[in-house]
Amino acid sequence: MTALGLARASDLLAAGVDYAGLYNWSTFLSSVGEPIDGGDASRRAVESSPIATIDQWHSPVLLVQADDDRDVPSQQAAELIDGLRSHNVDHDVIMIPNEIHDLARYSSWMMLFNAAYVYFDRHLDKWSAPAP
Repeated sequence: MTALGLARASDLLAAGVDYAGLYNWSTFLSSVGEPIDGGDASRRAVESSPIATIDQWHSPVLLVQADDDRDVPSQQAAELIDGLRSHNVDHDVIMIPNEIHDLARYSSWMMLFNAAYVYFDRHLDKWSAPAP
């Protein structure tokens, strides 16, 4: 949801942190063995995805992905990263090593929470400054 918000309402969101997101429903469903049949359904799947409106995305984002996520393939993050790069959107990426989708280790949760705190502190500080 964070990525969809940033892609569709970047003017309202100063920054975001997205963990293990689905960024293109069409490629996700294909990657898990459930390809979409029919052009209209495929078009709707893409249009329902953050990748469809990446040209409207301007807010910085921290993308976090577990390297052994079997629910959301890391290809989803790679596809979004390519799009963010091609549209010059400020982004950072954290790949959590030896971790699954649900983050099995307490240390992984703490790393995610601390990284989000630091990221928001860095990006939201400039938004809270008084206007000249």
